[in-house]
Amino acid sequence: MLLIRNTIRGAMSRIMEKTRKLPWRGILALIGGFFIQLTLGSFYSFGNMMTYLTSYMRKNGSPDLTYGDFIIVQSVWGMTQGISMPLSGFIIRFVGVRPAMFIGCTLFSLGTAATYFTLNQSVWMVAFTYGFVSAFGQGIALIPTMTIGMRWFPERKGMAMGVVVGGFGGGAFIFNQIQTAILNPNNIAPEGEYFTDPELLDRVPRLMLILGGIYLTIQMIACSLVTEPHLDRELVPQVTIIYYRQAVKTRDFYLLWITRFCAVLITQSVSGFYKAFGQTFIADDHFLSFVGAVSSIFNCSGRLFYGLLMDKSNYRAAMMFEMVCLTLLVSSLPLTSYGGRILFGIWIWGVYFTFPGTFSTQPAVTTQAFGHTYGGTIYGFLFTSDIVNNFLVGALSQSLLKYGGWNGMFLCLSVFSLIAFIITLFFPKNPCPENYLQTAKNGAENDSLEKGLISIPGDHENERNTKISLALGDNIIQTDDDSVHSLKTPINVDTPTSIKTPTSNTPSSVDTPSSVDAPSSVDNHSTVDTPPSVNTHSSVNTPISVKTPASVNTPTSVNNPTSLYTYTPIPADNIVAVVKC
Repeated sequence: MLLIRNTIRGAMSRIMEKTRKLPWRGILALIGGFFIQLTLGSFYSFGNMMTYLTSYMRKNGSPDLTYGDFIIVQSVWGMTQGISMPLSGFIIRFVGVRPAMFIGCTLFSLGTAATYFTLNQSVWMVAFTYGFVSAFGQGIALIPTMTIGMRWFPERKGMAMGVVVGGFGGGAFIFNQIQTAILNPNNIAPEGEYFTDPELLDRVPRLMLILGGIYLTIQMIACSLVTEPHLDRELVPQVTIIYYRQAVKTRDFYLLWITRFCAVLITQSVSGFYKAFGQTFIADDHFLSFVGAVSSIFNCSGRLFYGLLMDKSNYRAAMMFEMVCLTLLVSSLPLTSYGGRILFGIWIWGVYFTFPGTFSTQPAVTTQAFGHTYGGTIYGFLFTSDIVNNFLVGALSQSLLKYGGWNGMFLCLSVFSLIAFIITLFFPKNPCPENYLQTAKNGAENDSLEKGLISIPGDHENERNTKISLALGDNIIQTDDDSVHSLKTPINVDTPTSIKTPTSNTPSSVDTPSSVDAPSSVDNHSTVDTPPSVNTHSSVNTPISVKTPASVNTPTSVNNPTSLYTYTPIPADNIVAVVKC
């Protein structure tokens, strides 16, 4: 008995020790981010909602409205994301992370509730409230939940992304059921392609108010769980963080852009038309809603799967595997009409498990490639591809369905996943900010680093003075425009005692008092409190003040320096984020 008791005590002690080491605030941040994205991802139930909203509007003022016309709402949503996501990074930096989440969530919920009023007007008004306003709020709220999760777990970015964006994929599972339970509890089948039951259609506007209230309640609670981590200086590795204006000039940014373009084109098309396609051979609305609800489980789990796959391998391997599977599934989707409802459900679930891999791996690889500070903003710029592909979905869907039918449409979509596979072949296996670092501009020489004079991008023609903070222990430099760079090798900060300039008007003697805190090498190791006098003739009038003897060579002259900077240590609180190569 004593042995058993000691074993149990030892096990409990180890469990308690591990529990104390868990980053509980980080776990709560992931949970809060999950629930925020759960509500934001309810737009994946658009395929289910479109059948009800289109049918309602056909009865109330728009009798000629078709699914091909109503898809413009989804297109406006996607194009708004393409515009708002790049802006969201600047909005977040202006108002702060948590206020941005609150503002974005509120806009998202209000846009849904406001559709109660626009349903009786026109499809363009619905596109404004349910498409533009909601998508703009979503764009602001999305980025903080993703970047904060990765900052809490920098070594498990794929896992953190999988958990948070898994909520985005799982939203349709819950809200598909809520929508169908409120609107069609008796499983009334549509007449042809559209619903005509008056009692069912009369419930549609009230549903928008109910959804808006549910969204806002969940979001406000979840926002209170999301907090930012405090940086531990001991965990700061050597880093390079790329400024967003540099990132958009790189080849790899556009490889990611094209890949997202192809993936989202397939995502929007399948999620928007899967139910309309299923209704051509399945006359069971509850079953189709069930397929949509369960597909969101696969959407959620697929994000986590591909995030873990990226952690175990790399982004390129995970994305290539995803695109091979997606090509096979989408190209063969029309064949499910011969296999009945079971085969249809399996294929839709397979597609929903596969395409979300893009949405969990790309935020992580963007941060891995370009750094944490602007990783969220750079990822937002990838959403500009949504402007193009959502325009194509809205403009070409009618033509594809008219001339190619469902077979032509899905075969055309599978070509885009094949293109994404080929593009991904050219993406680096292990991207790192060091690959994109530019240490000089306008002809500045890299050998200036060896002299302790650092050249960074700046407006040298206008003689802009740029102040650099230098953390010698971590080889991190931070400029006044918040861009952070790292040095591949440690740099010895030498104190110049003479500066020679080529101009003829330079006075022969310039007395420049300075306080030298950095250790310097002197012939005798005496300590004198009087600061040195430095002139252009290298004449030292008073000894240099030395706090600790050290062997650091002090050059007596520096010819034609590019710029002269002041060096100060970076406080730990000022290092915004890090990424390890």
